Amino acid sequence: MIRRRAILFLTMLFFLSMMITSTPSISLAGTAFDMDNLRLDLGGGLSFYRMSRINDEYIEWISGAIGIFDEKIERGPALSGTIGYRIMPRVSLDIGLTFLRGISANDSQVEWQDLYGDAHYYDFESELRTSLLATEIKAKYYFPFDGVELFAGGGIAWCHGKTIIDVGYENLGPEGYKFTSNGLGFVASLGGFWEIYRPVSFFYEAGYRFYRTGDLKDSNGKRWKLDVLEDAPVMNLDFSGYFFAGGISISLSR
Repeated sequence: MIRRRAILFLTMLFFLSMMITSTPSISLAGTAFDMDNLRLDLGGGLSFYRMSRINDEYIEWISGAIGIFDEKIERGPALSGTIGYRIMPRVSLDIGLTFLRGISANDSQVEWQDLYGDAHYYDFESELRTSLLATEIKAKYYFPFDGVELFAGGGIAWCHGKTIIDVGYENLGPEGYKFTSNGLGFVASLGGFWEIYRPVSFFYEAGYRFYRTGDLKDSNGKRWKLDVLEDAPVMNLDFSGYFFAGGISISLSR
């Protein structure tokens, strides 16, 4: 569902940009809308995650001990799409979408002996998939430096997270669990734009995201709680951490 929403949002960004560029000037409350101030950014990169509850409580103390998951979720890919508009010569207002993902997987073989001492082997596969879709509103301040336009920016985000757990043995089929949750966050970053050939520029960015959801719940509203532990914590998603990204920026002027 999150992946479909991301694709839909990016498609809407593309067609919106095409519709806007078909009109040379738009009046907003009596103020001319300058197409030279509008841009579309498409990029991706690497993000680092805290994921403290899932990593420290679930993977380390429970699933790792019994061999289901032993790899912590500490990093993953990021994809983003943004439309930005220069509201002032050195200030822009951006709205966009960022998709984050992290996976822990285990593919092993389990040995079982029957009453006669004969060994039997079963393939065991497990996968813990986490993802988050963040709708962001950001502001950036620009300043030129040695032929490159640098920027510093920050903003807020509404986050929707999802966790899917698949655990299964050969010939038995997988047993699946799905949990979702929402949350708010913020992001701050530094970066720059380097014009390749107008209207296309390359951008690079590094910063920190604080993206954390509330308690994860299944479709019946039951929280994912580790009842086997004393003072059992409720699981959530914490995609907070540093990130590095780059991509293509396209001026939407005619």
